[in-house]
Amino acid sequence: MKNIEIKNPSQELIELFSLKEWRQRIHLYDNIYTPGTRSEYEWDMCVMPTNLFGKSFIDVGSNDGMMSFLAEKKDAKSVTSVDLYTNKENTHLNMVNGWAINRINQVKKIKKSTISIKPCSIYDLHTLNEKFDTVYCGNVIAWLNNPVEALKQLASITKEQLIIREDISKIKGKPVLEYINNDDFTGCMFNGNQTFYKTILKSLGFKKIEIIPVDEYKIVERREQDFKKFTFKENYKVYKNPFSDELAFINNTKQMATASVRINNRYFFNMIGWISENEVEEFKVQMIPTNLIKKVIFEKKYRKNLLDNSMIFATK
Repeated sequence: MKNIEIKNPSQELIELFSLKEWRQRIHLYDNIYTPGTRSEYEWDMCVMPTNLFGKSFIDVGSNDGMMSFLAEKKDAKSVTSVDLYTNKENTHLNMVNGWAINRINQVKKIKKSTISIKPCSIYDLHTLNEKFDTVYCGNVIAWLNNPVEALKQLASITKEQLIIREDISKIKGKPVLEYINNDDFTGCMFNGNQTFYKTILKSLGFKKIEIIPVDEYKIVERREQDFKKFTFKENYKVYKNPFSDELAFINNTKQMATASVRINNRYFFNMIGWISENEVEEFKVQMIPTNLIKKVIFEKKYRKNLLDNSMIFATK
């Protein structure tokens, strides 16, 4: 991971890199990115539109705003970011109970962006009183207790095209909304099969529906290549940001974590903070297999409920 030297950071940059939690890696300027691990190349790997010139775009479940800022870069005439935004600084990347608004706000400020940021539940999209040419909703539906109502809300604000990225059940035949208990997250997830999505979306006025599987293995493999794992030495110091010697805390707990960015010879570890390069050691065991047999093992581990992460393109 290349070290980035920043000698005279702006106050906005200091504030951004003092935030402890990031999910998405967003380009700020030059070779400087936010410290997330969900990267912008996923736009192309998920066959998102190459050009949005003249289109209004809304990103439902926008998190730190990566897809919103990319839509702006692809010449959308207007971009709206919607999530369960809260003013609480740390939400521990909670998918269902709120998302800290300070991260997307800080990126918007540094990029001098014109996106509109609106705290709103997916169930209340009708309160926006606006329709959008392109509606994007990435990996949200499966977290919800009422996915059918969510799809109705998405349809109600779509002028031309609704794009959904979601885990889809591999059950074939009639429409199925599969309940999957997932104790790692909310305790439940709902995954419709392809027939479910096609049936519901057609009933909501979409005439053409195309479903394209995402090679999630390639995305995770790329992520493992880009972001290395490290173990921490004893009594390691955690700094508040990469620009000062102000400490957040000192810890002697043995730990392994993934570094997402390296600035001024300090690595950023999500929900921990900044640690000097001389206090960490790279964990060099390959985490993601590369041959076909091990890929099957990977899919059984991560897709154990027989799901396909897919892109759904529904056009009115």
